[in-house]
Amino acid sequence: MLKINFSSLKEIEREENADILIVKTPEGEMGILNGHELMTAELLAGPHRYKQGNIFFYFYLSKGMLEIKKESIEIYAMRYFFADSEVENWREKLTYHLDIKKDFDYDVLKKNMIKELTEKMWHGGKRF
Repeated sequence: MLKINFSSLKEIEREENADILIVKTPEGEMGILNGHELMTAELLAGPHRYKQGNIFFYFYLSKGMLEIKKESIEIYAMRYFFADSEVENWREKLTYHLDIKKDFDYDVLKKNMIKELTEKMWHGGKRF
């Protein structure tokens, strides 16, 4: 079971458990199962989804970041909302939620996450 944390820079906003997480990245759609390799990825604006049992749940976000850790998956987003089904006017709903994350700085988050992940993966010039 995957533990997914939807976070701002300051705190976890929502926690979910899922069997699979499917996200959209600049490289394409990516499915994440339990035991996926540790990584950081940029998330595109738009619909993403996760599956609990036989049911898919949707979340929509503006730009964000994904960090896959051993114990959880962290999703950082400037704006997002959740739905039980696909939503056609998701861009309008994201605009409506603009005031939720005014203090979010995407570029700083991306830089810090890449630095942290690199430090975890490399120790003394040797990958472990």
